[in-house]
Amino acid sequence: MDSTSTSRRSPSQIGFALAEDGDAIGTVHQFSDHFTLPESQVLPCLQCHDEEAIVLRAGPESAPLLILGAEGVDALRDCATSASPSR
Repeated sequence: MDSTSTSRRSPSQIGFALAEDGDAIGTVHQFSDHFTLPESQVLPCLQCHDEEAIVLRAGPESAPLLILGAEGVDALRDCATSASPSR
């Protein structure tokens, strides 16, 4: 079933969930991997470009979980594009 195929994948291969309306939910690591953006730049990018992003943390040792609107996904894409070296 679905859970079996998911359990065979490493955490870095499991992406964030994207809804039909463009909203997304996932960890900082998942967004970082998807957009090839350093983890240290994910939250600062959202703070500058998407003030409505929600960051949830279950405890001091847990990975931050992000809930983003379509604007947040676009902001991360833009930050990743501007951070990548020109070819």
